[in-house]
Amino acid sequence: MSMIDAATLTLEKVLDLRSRAHATHVSNIANANVAGYKAKTVEFEAELQRAIEHAEGKPVPMIRKDATVARDLASLDANIFEDGNAAMSGDGNTVNVDSEQADLAKNYIGYQGAVKLLNKKMAMQKYVITEGGR
Repeated sequence: MSMIDAATLTLEKVLDLRSRAHATHVSNIANANVAGYKAKTVEFEAELQRAIEHAEGKPVPMIRKDATVARDLASLDANIFEDGNAAMSGDGNTVNVDSEQADLAKNYIGYQGAVKLLNKKMAMQKYVITEGGR
């Protein structure tokens, strides 16, 4: 039996996607004073949700083959694109630092949540492996 199941694979992918989102928001903030820089937007939540649900909208059972889940998650990537709705400053820059910082904080909370879940999952596995500390 594999120690890496669908939940672990999903949490790993969440951490990867949130890391990419973090880098994008940090890049936007770093380029806030660059004339003509267009802020990038990151989207992955909807695609992630679709990757882990059945066609009927029911959660994927953890007994689903890990290879199938791994393939579905491997093909998932963050969509990074220029925000066409962003307000442009006089120099053509579209970065809103306040909005970027709020998005960065939201992303950080999601990242920390995934880390905590992964840590709890690994602690449970350790408990099982050691037979409850016997």
